[in-house]
Amino acid sequence: MPQVGWLIGGGLLGLALAGWSIRRGRRAYPHDTSVLHWHERVVSAWRQDATGALFIGIHAGTVVALGLLAAMHALQRAAEPPPPAGAPVYLLLGVLAGAVLGFPLASRIGPPMPMALYPDGVVRGRFVSDWSGYSHFVADPASGLIRLYSPRVPAIARVAWRPPTDELFREVVAFLVRYLPAAPAAPRSWYRARGTFLAFGAAITMGPLLAAVAVVQSGSRWTPLFLAGTAYLVCLAGILLIRSYRLD
Repeated sequence: MPQVGWLIGGGLLGLALAGWSIRRGRRAYPHDTSVLHWHERVVSAWRQDATGALFIGIHAGTVVALGLLAAMHALQRAAEPPPPAGAPVYLLLGVLAGAVLGFPLASRIGPPMPMALYPDGVVRGRFVSDWSGYSHFVADPASGLIRLYSPRVPAIARVAWRPPTDELFREVVAFLVRYLPAAPAAPRSWYRARGTFLAFGAAITMGPLLAAVAVVQSGSRWTPLFLAGTAYLVCLAGILLIRSYRLD
């Protein structure tokens, strides 16, 4: 089936783009004026924060499920004329599915992340954030992890670091106490609660997926176009949600 071939090709392209993006983002800035700098393997999403990892898994699973629905639709209608704009639609679905799977994978197996701490903020590879991008930090000497939490939803860790030595771990903690509190402020609105974030995440994934299943069952020739558009909107909504909660 040519449609399935476009899906697979798009998926491989999405994986490649994710790997390229991760490698590009981990090129280090010069550390001439940094107080502390090191390289570290990125902490897995589950060890960083279970809530964020759950959302990433559900979001990626939704996009992949939309691609599988498109493949199933193509196989069931192999004898029918190709759908409108067939090749680009299936290619887009494959790219999106490959990318959402590729980013977490490439993040784990990619090159170490260069880290640098400055009085004004943090540089992680090519990404710069000032101290206003974090609400507080929690150091866990037993695991060697230092978690920095989102200013929008202080119950969810935005990032986790693992300095490679005990001495560096203590130096990083001593540096952080100058700029960040060690305990979160109480959330001031319902919007900043962990449950609200999860509810929004469920709404932008489960709702579109259920609608897609209904459209597939309808048997419309426009089903692949609907699935591709839905996958794109789910990806866009996920990015906007992560950014609005300062979890990027």
